[in-house]
Amino acid sequence: MFFNQSLLQGIFPEDFKILKVTPIDKGGEDMDPLDYRPISTLSALTQTLEKLLCNPYISYAILA
Repeated sequence: MFFNQSLLQGIFPEDFKILKVTPIDKGGEDMDPLDYRPISTLSALTQTLEKLLCNPYISYAILA
């Protein structure tokens, strides 16, 4: 129901736009910020809504 309302209204909730960024060491100097790569993690609800939005387009692209 919540996802349907979001899709019908065309509104992506602000809370879903918040993600967690984790720095991953690429190897090298520990104190050098350029030796880290940012990895973004979305919430489970955001991932679910994203899949609902993307799957029809992916299916269309494959069939076209």
